[in-house]
Amino acid sequence: FKFGDEKSIKGHEIFSRRGRPDPMTGQNEIVTVPSDFRNTYCVIGMITVQPDQRPMVFSIGEDNHDSAAFLAFVIEAVRIGWLRRGDILVLDNAMLHRHGSCDILINWLWNADGPDGEPMRIWLVDFFPTRSPELN
Repeated sequence: FKFGDEKSIKGHEIFSRRGRPDPMTGQNEIVTVPSDFRNTYCVIGMITVQPDQRPMVFSIGEDNHDSAAFLAFVIEAVRIGWLRRGDILVLDNAMLHRHGSCDILINWLWNADGPDGEPMRIWLVDFFPTRSPELN
């Protein structure tokens, strides 16, 4: 099983005005904040517990996440061999995973040619309700 999701993060969520003291020293570290911290970042990632593989792959971009970016990330995960033939990819049912550029995702994962020319046959399970952290 492999699990995937994405998160949009705004600059002000990364650089808060409240500092957290270092638990070892009790000191607040000085953090340099960019002049325009209204930027939006997109983190897309996948994790697995398979012992023969890296536990995660991720991408951080400076653009808003959309179905095209998510599809490109999934295609790259297949290209680098992180998603393999017979894997089961579990996603929530967010619109981002189901519509737009991702309309082709289910068929592509099932029919994409692997390194040997045979179809990849990657299963896509997307039954988790949107915004359900207790299940994610």
